[in-house]
Amino acid sequence: MNYNRDNILINKGIWVLDIIGFTGPFICLYITVNETLESPIYVTTYTSFLFFNSAVNRILKLSIRQLRPSGSKTIMGEPYNGVQKYGMPSAHSQSVFYSLLYLYLYSNNVNTLILQLTIAVLTLNQRWKYKQHTISQLSVGASCGILIAAIANSLANNWSNDKHYW
Repeated sequence: MNYNRDNILINKGIWVLDIIGFTGPFICLYITVNETLESPIYVTTYTSFLFFNSAVNRILKLSIRQLRPSGSKTIMGEPYNGVQKYGMPSAHSQSVFYSLLYLYLYSNNVNTLILQLTIAVLTLNQRWKYKQHTISQLSVGASCGILIAAIANSLANNWSNDKHYW
């Protein structure tokens, strides 16, 4: 067994997990859209509230103005300037939890819940490990995403139950 070769493979494997965490919002977006495509009301509500979720995050960042932790590093050299220099709340955390809860409330599918929860954990870990966010910034982001997903899903349920087909 070559210790150096094994160590390189382990480091590359960890880096792949970090990339999955960094791209977690996009992965969860894809999964959620793909799973809700059969229902125009739910996919439209999801995508509409996705923009609302992002706007809420920007408004909160500009209102709170809490900087990211010192010593943060990027995974792909991405710049964090303008509103993105602020870390409260975490947009990554908010996005993955928005998608996760919205899809679970729509489908009640435990398998997709576990998949998206795994991606969410990888996302939280990557954001914390790279010092992009504090635990409180990640927690507030997750809470905002969960709240917005619950509201969006409730509205979609009401529209669906009222037979307002689009």
